[in-house]
Amino acid sequence: MEKLKISNTDNKEEEEEEEEESISTDSLSEVSKFEIPSPDLSFQPDEHLEVYVSASENPNHFWIQILGVRSLQLDKLAEEMNRYYNSGNPTEQKVETIVVGDIVAAPYQDHGTWNRARVLGVLSSGLVDLYFVDFGDNGELPRDSLRHMRSDFLSLPFQAIECNLAGVRPKGEIWTEAALDEFDQLTYCASWKPLQAKLCSYSHSELSSWPSVKLYVNIDGKTVDIGEELIRRDHAVSFQELANGKREGDNLGCLQRMLDDVIGASSELSLSCISLSEVGSISGSVDDVIDDELL
Repeated sequence: MEKLKISNTDNKEEEEEEEEESISTDSLSEVSKFEIPSPDLSFQPDEHLEVYVSASENPNHFWIQILGVRSLQLDKLAEEMNRYYNSGNPTEQKVETIVVGDIVAAPYQDHGTWNRARVLGVLSSGLVDLYFVDFGDNGELPRDSLRHMRSDFLSLPFQAIECNLAGVRPKGEIWTEAALDEFDQLTYCASWKPLQAKLCSYSHSELSSWPSVKLYVNIDGKTVDIGEELIRRDHAVSFQELANGKREGDNLGCLQRMLDDVIGASSELSLSCISLSEVGSISGSVDDVIDDELL
């Protein structure tokens, strides 16, 4: 991990440091000054919840928001953040030091609204690599466009829940562009139309856990399982057995015990703040899965 030092010093030293450090990065030596709230892991086995698919990389890696009280609270938070950052003094709100892991206020995509974002690093271009913790999107923005996060804006847990579509894998080695397009269309990705989600299992790595879910959409008055629809359209195959012939999750214990562990676990590196790809690069394993038939 990297950070970019942009510290304020006195006169001569300030000019020299800013010129040197604005084009270089150093090893991370500071801990984020913000405690990261836990994600909402309120899924229960066989419970159907209304959700939005807020962002997607592919059917095995996407983000949802749960509709209900939390989504209403997020709307209120966005209003308060927009009011505060649009009317405040940009100089006073400026982020002085960029630290990987910090939560900052950042303008969200092309909407111009202010949202919470986690600093992932500083790119060679000088742009800050961000993860929008309430949506699941990544963004790249100039440091000057970021604002200091007011502490009370962190009281609401992050709303983007990282998920995997249960029971399916790409038909080939990777998901095709056609499959990605179909998935985005079926889930109304980032269009804010509700779907039904049902928890099937939790997948685990050494650092994090994330739900494997089934998604259902209403098409012409009929409830459609999106995973089965991807299989029907020849974009995916059913994934139920490992190469050695054992059922997934044969020796992994009780799902309810895992749910208790997940909900009660420490969230220093939580589901809301670390991507599956990041988990894979660190742990080398993201395939600890419980089959939904154990439920």
